[in-house]
Amino acid sequence: MFSNIGVTAMNPSLFYLNHFLSLNQVRNLTGRKFLRTRNWGNIGDIIIKNECFPVKWQKVKEDVGFSDFKEINDALTGAIDYPENRIKLNTYIETQEMLYPEEDVFSFFQVEDILNSLKFLGYKNLIIGPEFPETETTRASDEITIYSTDTDPSNLLYSKNIYTSDRKILFTTAFDLHYGFICSDREIIEKLVHKFQFEGFFCDQNTMTWWARINSKVEKME
Repeated sequence: MFSNIGVTAMNPSLFYLNHFLSLNQVRNLTGRKFLRTRNWGNIGDIIIKNECFPVKWQKVKEDVGFSDFKEINDALTGAIDYPENRIKLNTYIETQEMLYPEEDVFSFFQVEDILNSLKFLGYKNLIIGPEFPETETTRASDEITIYSTDTDPSNLLYSKNIYTSDRKILFTTAFDLHYGFICSDREIIEKLVHKFQFEGFFCDQNTMTWWARINSKVEKME
């Protein structure tokens, strides 16, 4: 059954039955406080790679006292619906000199994990595709590109969709939001989550179009 995750018509994630909402990583600085900002342009790529390191949301969850990753997602997206969680998370990130997660695109750390995931599953190549493939809105600059899974991770920065050649797996971003989706058979997704510690949760009927959940029902990944 499809989850109500708010994908736009013809978005490629519609063609998959299972969607794992994968939180983009929060990052910590290594001593350069003036770099702390919510929004990074292209100029920040090398600095992020060399001056930052990813922090597991599991640590944030334990430090702040959130019950699960869904509650973290609420804190990041639900400033109106979940103001107390939002304030707690903002305070923690600021006092720990952290950077908020990337939005819209895959970060350097994420593309490394994606490449390692595909190599782990035995794939030799991957496909970079536009956000809305095979539609009239697809521009020439959005043409499909094929890369080896041994490519430099920087080649995948700012990509929107990363497919396997057989279309069995899709890593896709979410416009203007701090996470992406892993779309595939549930067994494959669970294998990747376990191996590479992707942090998030499976979308269900409570995952709504405004990227917030209806109630506090929790589905945990062991």
